[in-house]
Amino acid sequence: MKTDYMPLTVAESFYHNYQPIFNLRTWNKTGYEVLFRSKIHATPVKAFQIAKKEKNLFKLDIESIKLALHNLSTFQHIHKGAKLFINVYPSTILHPDFNFFFKEHIHPCVQKDSLVFELNESEELDHPGPLVKKLDSLKSSGLKIAIDDFGAGRSDMMNLLELNPDYIKVDRYITSELDTSPKKQEFLQYLVNYSRRFNIKLILEGIETSKELTVAKMLGVTYAQGFLLGKPQKLM
Repeated sequence: MKTDYMPLTVAESFYHNYQPIFNLRTWNKTGYEVLFRSKIHATPVKAFQIAKKEKNLFKLDIESIKLALHNLSTFQHIHKGAKLFINVYPSTILHPDFNFFFKEHIHPCVQKDSLVFELNESEELDHPGPLVKKLDSLKSSGLKIAIDDFGAGRSDMMNLLELNPDYIKVDRYITSELDTSPKKQEFLQYLVNYSRRFNIKLILEGIETSKELTVAKMLGVTYAQGFLLGKPQKLM
């Protein structure tokens, strides 16, 4: 049964900006995060909070993914070889209509090895089992998975151990004043070592100062994003 997606008038109430993710060793842009922007609400968080309250979270999330996929060919033409990091709520992946959406819209794009789903950490999981099973199926088709905002949620360690991500994106909280916090440096060093041990790519988010960047490189961080490296911009 075909999913009843959000009406076009609602879908047109938002757009995307794109923020580059850099390889700090080569300075190549290895990917871009797709950032939701609302034309109606002050913040993306507010837009999704209202959608959740009105029981439209799945529809809004799906429409956002559809727009990103619609722009994928243009994105790849401009940024050859760069991956597209798209935010998605765990509840969207677990929704009964998601399988149809995946087969219809996502699977054809997965074959290009250009998509990474960032799991939105604002939804915390008490029982990760169903999501683990679903993610294993998606990964077997070639889709890459990232844990977003790692270090900001209470379920971070459980998700890291259970969900077997391809990427972890370390939250801006860890990056902020990294150069003056031995505790944050020690924690980030642990994550760098853990990621190497289990073949996970670590991306440090929110780099805004040259000192933060210097310490990140010293600790062995390979991938990073932030205003210092590149601000979010429209596709064209």
